[in-house]
Amino acid sequence: MKRLVLSMFFMFFALAASAHAANWLTITGDADNPNSDYVQVNPAVVEVGDGLKSLVVRVNHAAIKRTAEGVAFRSFEAPIVVDCRTKSAYYTESRAYKQPAFHGAPLGVQLFKPFAHPVRFESLPGNPSERVIKAACVTVAAVDEPASPTRKEPYRAY
Repeated sequence: MKRLVLSMFFMFFALAASAHAANWLTITGDADNPNSDYVQVNPAVVEVGDGLKSLVVRVNHAAIKRTAEGVAFRSFEAPIVVDCRTKSAYYTESRAYKQPAFHGAPLGVQLFKPFAHPVRFESLPGNPSERVIKAACVTVAAVDEPASPTRKEPYRAY
């Protein structure tokens, strides 16, 4: 377990470093409007192993939001771990911005215990968290399913 958590930790730093150069996939909302609510994912999903994947999400809010500690922010980026077997996702850290569309210096980085802070977008319509999980797990079935046997002789009608 320690090895898995440690490998996830290093994966997140690699993902976070590549996040700024990413072509973001918009899950919901209008990413061209910094005064709107939207959720995006970095399509560079990293297979961690054992049905776990890691990726970076970012969320922009139309209005100022507050963290549990009372810090005001408009947007945030966060590496997450997605468990494709249980169809759940968890934040590993969060980097909040005072400005919309992830502009300016981050207000700080909040670290979370592994699998302790579920990904939920309660203030947004629909269920973007479910769509994020589906986007991350779309390839799991193809990887986990055994390859179909190849038939070497032609089919015959009897």
